[in-house]
Amino acid sequence: MTKTTSTPNRPPRTARDRIWMQELLRAFVKTPDQPVTTQVVETVCDLIAQGILLPGDRLPSLGQMAERFGVDTYSIQLAYQRLQKLGVTSARDRSGSFVASADAVHTQVGGQQLSQAILACRKMDMNKKAIATLFREQMDRHFPNGQNAKRTPSADGKKASEKS
Repeated sequence: MTKTTSTPNRPPRTARDRIWMQELLRAFVKTPDQPVTTQVVETVCDLIAQGILLPGDRLPSLGQMAERFGVDTYSIQLAYQRLQKLGVTSARDRSGSFVASADAVHTQVGGQQLSQAILACRKMDMNKKAIATLFREQMDRHFPNGQNAKRTPSADGKKASEKS
């Protein structure tokens, strides 16, 4: 029998598995205009971005995912391989797929979300210069006075230098 441990901010593993699986089931809706593999990858990445799936969490087996979503296991296998290639998950022999370290996940998920935002801007006929200007404006808005990404002062108490 496996032992479930918890921290004050995190429910026991089995409870967390149930919670995020419910979120996964609710978030995943098959649409005919997008391949199932892409939908699974995006859904898992979204759940990571929302903090529902955390580093170290185990993904369901191929069979469980295929059965729950009414697709073949090959489609799920391709999605899991894609997640692994992106660095979002890692596979362990005979143990399954697990969410990778926070840094790898944030880089991939953040990159994917930025890519989607850029595509949305291009659909509005914005050119590269306009998108770059908009991006800089948003960065300045979200990180005023040269704050770093974690919104904490640097170790020596000085402000981070601003690049122009």
